Amino acid sequence: MDYSNIISFVTITILLIVTPGSDMALIARSTVSQGQMGALAAMLGINLASITWTILAIIGFVALVNTVPYANTALMLIGAIYMGNIGVKDIKSAVKVRRNKSENEKIETFSETKFQLFKKGLLVNASNPKIGLYYVTVLPNFIKTETNQGLYIFYMGLTHNILGFIWFMSFAFLLRKGANLMGGQSKEIITLLTGISLIAFSATAIYYAIGI
Repeated sequence: MDYSNIISFVTITILLIVTPGSDMALIARSTVSQGQMGALAAMLGINLASITWTILAIIGFVALVNTVPYANTALMLIGAIYMGNIGVKDIKSAVKVRRNKSENEKIETFSETKFQLFKKGLLVNASNPKIGLYYVTVLPNFIKTETNQGLYIFYMGLTHNILGFIWFMSFAFLLRKGANLMGGQSKEIITLLTGISLIAFSATAIYYAIGI
């Protein structure tokens, strides 16, 4: 891979990472739920899913799935339904807290273990249409040689994970600071917005999947 290809790849990867999606919404809700450590737990799940995509690309499974009729459509629909389910729960949670102002109720409603956040990060990113398309359609375009393809995919997947980790942890830090400035209602507001965002991403993914 020459320097022009490297620059193009990094640019496209950064644009993919910073584009709002279900992964960013999940980091936001995890930050609200468990702070910086909650965001880290979700980020580790997201990274594990990306690593899994990288391994599948290296062994050729991604290319094989791409040739199976409706395989990508099924994957997108599963991911969309899961995202939508999380979004609905978030909206219900925010509305419930809004109606009940007791401190105990707030803590109970937003309480999630770090393992739950990790699992959600893993499942959301494993079935994230944006990530699937990235590994199926984007990465192969930057491999210009027939030899060492697995090594190139590994380095590109590693780059994607490192850049994603830096971006999302920075995003979580800034979001946490902003939530502190917003005061006591920040959790309800952010949870409500992330719930709406996840439902919107879910609807978009379903529309795109059906249109394939």
